[in-house]
Amino acid sequence: MSQITAKDITRILHGHFYRASQIIIPRFTPLHWWECDLWRLSKTGMVDEYEIKLSVADFKADAGKERTDWEIGELGHFVKSGPKNKHALLAGSESGPNRFWFVMPATIADKVNVPWFAGLIAVESWSGITVRRRAPKRHSQKWAGDISKLLMTFYHRYWHHEAVKVETSEPIAEI
Repeated sequence: MSQITAKDITRILHGHFYRASQIIIPRFTPLHWWECDLWRLSKTGMVDEYEIKLSVADFKADAGKERTDWEIGELGHFVKSGPKNKHALLAGSESGPNRFWFVMPATIADKVNVPWFAGLIAVESWSGITVRRRAPKRHSQKWAGDISKLLMTFYHRYWHHEAVKVETSEPIAEI
C-alpha cells in the first residue's frame, strides 16, 4: 500500500460503515469531549469513535491527550476543572463513545500495544479493513442528542470553513 493519508482512511471507513450508520462525521468534537477523527452514530443509537494513527509515534502520543474544561462553580461562575486525560476517561468512565477504535495502516498495526478499552482496525488496502481486535462496549447508554442539531453544526462548518471558493473573471450576471 502506498502512502495513505488520514483522509483516505476516513473515506475507507465511511465506505465500510455507512449502511449501518445514521450519520458519520469526520473531525467532529462532541460536547465535553475531544475531537474525533471520525464519529459514528449507529442505527441502534450507539456511538463509535475512530482515532486514526499513521505512525507509531503518533499512536504513542495519543495516550498523553489532556484538556481542561470549564464548569459552573458553586457561585455560578465558570471555573476551570483539573486537566482530564482522554485515556483515563476511556478506561474508567461512562462518558465518551460506546466503543473506541484505533485505526491505522496494517504496516504499523503489529507494532503498537493497544489499551484494553480500545479496538484495533488495520487498513489493509484501499478497499479493505481487518478488525484485529474488537472494541469492548464501554457503556450501554444510547446517544441522546438531536440529529438535526448535528446536521446544523455540519452545515455551518461547511459554509464557514470548507466551502469551495469559485474564482472567475467573468462578471456575475444580474438577477
